[in-house]
Amino acid sequence: MLSVLSYGRLVARAVLGGLSQTDGRDYSLITASYGFGKDFSKGILKKGMCYGDDACFIARHKAADVLGVADGVGGWRDYGVDPSQFSATLMRTCERLVKEGRFTPTNPVGILTSGYYELLQNKVPLLGECTQTESSEQSLHQG
Repeated sequence: MLSVLSYGRLVARAVLGGLSQTDGRDYSLITASYGFGKDFSKGILKKGMCYGDDACFIARHKAADVLGVADGVGGWRDYGVDPSQFSATLMRTCERLVKEGRFTPTNPVGILTSGYYELLQNKVPLLGECTQTESSEQSLHQG
């Protein structure tokens, strides 16, 4: 119930406050992340934004805020491959590309494509796969 009230309050603020680009305020995305993998009960924790076989990133560049989530495919474990390596490396690569400004804010698929092609260029082959999604929110005031 609280989430419905909070959501309603945010919508009311947006409508009554008039989120216009002429009000002079600089808006940004505020985020938080929390999670744990299936092996959490075994006491296995990973550094960074990795949760079991999955990984994510949140990055900001002057042009946009970008979020990415990669769901690692655990079936690779049957072949002796750690599925978390692929998803974590892909997310770290995409995060670096965003922080360096090597992306187009209106094309989040381009970040994923560039990150994947960089993985193919690694000196050590990286096996695995993941389901991945990204979102890019363009800044209202660029500067």
